[in-house]
Amino acid sequence: MNLLEWRRLSYSTEGRLPLARFSRLLDGLPEQLSQAGVSWSARCVRGVRGEPRFELEVKADPQVECQRCLEPFPWSIDVHATFDLVDSEAELNADAPGGEEEDGMLEEPERLLCSSRFDLLGLIEDELVLAVPYVPRHAQCELPVEVEPAPELPERPSPFAALAALKDKKQ
Repeated sequence: MNLLEWRRLSYSTEGRLPLARFSRLLDGLPEQLSQAGVSWSARCVRGVRGEPRFELEVKADPQVECQRCLEPFPWSIDVHATFDLVDSEAELNADAPGGEEEDGMLEEPERLLCSSRFDLLGLIEDELVLAVPYVPRHAQCELPVEVEPAPELPERPSPFAALAALKDKKQ
């Protein structure tokens, strides 16, 4: 079903897919658990002012590699994304009138072009990729190897001491 039909019918759906289906997400991540999956739900709704909106929720727990200890651990993803549906490229690229206020901050929903071609799984994967940190780390972890302090270097004479000695000779 295309996004034009979704909007017209205020359609909603949900599902669960294996994490292995999302190859762009898994590129560069450690081996995943075989039972790992992605739960998602999508729906078209009306905003406060009656504007068409697309809401997407995505949940997953992919394995990532801690950049401190280099051990894999699950990274919990729980994304709630809202998109304004627009009818043309001009609306897609135009400045928005203003978003919703959340915690005192003005939040501007992204826009999604309402067309006959719609890749829901691609949008789900985009949200997953954006939710994985560039440098994942455990909240607390220990390094696998004890780090030894750097060896002390022998003390070298200061080059300024030699200059001071020359100055004293001249006087």
